[in-house]
Amino acid sequence: MNRIPLDYDASWLVQASLDTISVSRYSVILDFDSGTGTLTIECDTRVINGDRVRSYSYPRDAAVELLPLLLQTVANATVESATELAIDFSDGTRLMVVDSSDHYESFTLSRGDDLLVV
Repeated sequence: MNRIPLDYDASWLVQASLDTISVSRYSVILDFDSGTGTLTIECDTRVINGDRVRSYSYPRDAAVELLPLLLQTVANATVESATELAIDFSDGTRLMVVDSSDHYESFTLSRGDDLLVV
C-alpha cells in the first residue's frame, strides 16, 4: 500500500480539538472540531503517556485510552517515518498511528478535499 510521504505536512491539525471518537469492529474514527478533519485508524496504534506505552493491534482496543483525549487540542502532528504518524495532544499524550499492512489501508487522514490514504 501507500506509505506516508515524508514531506506530508500534518500541522493543519495543530490547535484542533478532538470532538468525536467513533469505534467499530475494525476501526476508530477521530473527528476534529469545526470540520478541521478526520482520522480513520484501521492499523496498529501506540498511546504514549509519560513513561507508559500501550500498543494495540486492533484500534478498537485503544479506544478506552483515547477517551480522555476528547476535547483536548492537538499540540503537534508530524510524520515520524514513512510508516508512522504522531499526534501530540495538549495533555501530553502522544498517539502513534503505525502503517502496519502491506496489503490493506492502515489509515486515512482527511480535510475537505484533501485525502491521505496510507
